[in-house]
Amino acid sequence: MASGDELVKVVTKKIVQYMDEPAITRKERRMQRKQAKPPVSVALFGILPMIIKYFFKRK
Repeated sequence: MASGDELVKVVTKKIVQYMDEPAITRKERRMQRKQAKPPVSVALFGILPMIIKYFFKRK
């Protein structure tokens, strides 16, 4: 396991990299992550809501 000093260095390095990045780039990355997530209904109940939705659309 990393010692406390090493951990502080790594975390500080990550924070500095994040802060040096332009705000637009950070916002774009957040939007990409958000779009890649499955809908909440799928995350909570699995594929069942999608099957029901498909069944009713088919009729």
